[in-house]
Amino acid sequence: MPNANISYGKENGVSRSSETTMNLEKEKGASQGSGNLEHVGNIVPGGALVGYNIALDFLSLGSRRFDSCILSDATLGDALKLLNLPNLLENLDNDLEIVKRKEKNKAEHEKYFNQEVNDKFKKLSRKYHPDQIQKKGGSSEDVTRATEMQQGVNLVWKVLKMLHSNFINNNFLSNQDFKYSTCSKVEVSILSNEERLRSINNKVLIELCWLSRIKHEEIIPNLNEFLKLGQSSIQNFLSNDGSNFAQERRQALIYFKKYLSGYSKLVDALSSLQKRMSGR
Repeated sequence: MPNANISYGKENGVSRSSETTMNLEKEKGASQGSGNLEHVGNIVPGGALVGYNIALDFLSLGSRRFDSCILSDATLGDALKLLNLPNLLENLDNDLEIVKRKEKNKAEHEKYFNQEVNDKFKKLSRKYHPDQIQKKGGSSEDVTRATEMQQGVNLVWKVLKMLHSNFINNNFLSNQDFKYSTCSKVEVSILSNEERLRSINNKVLIELCWLSRIKHEEIIPNLNEFLKLGQSSIQNFLSNDGSNFAQERRQALIYFKKYLSGYSKLVDALSSLQKRMSGR
């Protein structure tokens, strides 16, 4: 039976779950051991060490093919976690609160955005620049990997800059309900469409974020649990373990009902939003 942890791809419009991200981070820890690379430098010369570090970065980002397609399927929040920037949206929100209290102006917030986002992403983009990897003696495979990673970094960077620009131009910053983290559960593929993003006003944005939150908090986790328990109960059945089979079957059905409830809520909310948007 297939792995119970479901990971949605671009073809059905649903992103990989946050549980997938946690599993990938566990894989990173297992592959890195102590995380100290100094001893590796003693036994792996020159360009080979560059390749080793690139390979570790690939594991930490959770994919052998880390490109714009992979990141498009991730939510903005998960993408930032994979780039080791898990607190970036929260930091922007904290600075935004100071603006809302009128202790900072918009220009000062712009400066903070440049420091918190642009400076960090410039460093990340330079880190994976193919020319830099080549100069350090990386192989052609290392250069290809670095190119894919740089494309992924630049995609998320582009999304953050477009979001910020759209929020500034539409005066979202003064709205007490607005937060950068509101977008954390929205897929990068949605946010990276510049034309679509420009057409979204504050009210629609908040509703879209609400729809994404239903999906990622009420649908995906419950479906994952249902599949895992379903797989386990079948294994118990095949092992003639009737007691555990019945218990896990009951638990699986509970999660399946929660999944159906979340799905029904999502369909109703989406239908309501579409009606309001078509009538405006």
